[in-house]
Amino acid sequence: EEYNGNFTKLEMSDHQVVSALILNETEDKVLVEDHIKCSMITFPIGKVKPGEDLIEALKREIKEETDLDVLEAELYCPEFESDMYRNGKLVRTYQNLFKVKWTGSPKNMEPNKHRDIFWMPITDLLAYEDHMSFVCEKFVEINKKEMI
Repeated sequence: EEYNGNFTKLEMSDHQVVSALILNETEDKVLVEDHIKCSMITFPIGKVKPGEDLIEALKREIKEETDLDVLEAELYCPEFESDMYRNGKLVRTYQNLFKVKWTGSPKNMEPNKHRDIFWMPITDLLAYEDHMSFVCEKFVEINKKEMI
């Protein structure tokens, strides 16, 4: 996919990413973000800083984006690669999806990056297949049979 915009040096180079599968108490809804720069629905996601532990990066990113505290994190989908073009340059991300137990009340802490964060029924993800992040696509791919 092609994205144009103002990207940081890290965003323009190959990098590791962590994302969070955050389910509500009844596990029928997932927390998603409406990402402004990439015009898509995504799970809370963020870059791993050089030398940073994946779990620490996950906790930091979730707190920065949603104000939620991660209590536990279980690797849901181990590292998978995704490629995208940013300002005409191929960038590869190495993504890890974690299912998290959390506490707090979700808030959009980065309104300059996300139009909104909200609880979406898991089955509604299917309606966004053309406008979702790679990590959401991976989740749908794994769970599609249960979602139909």
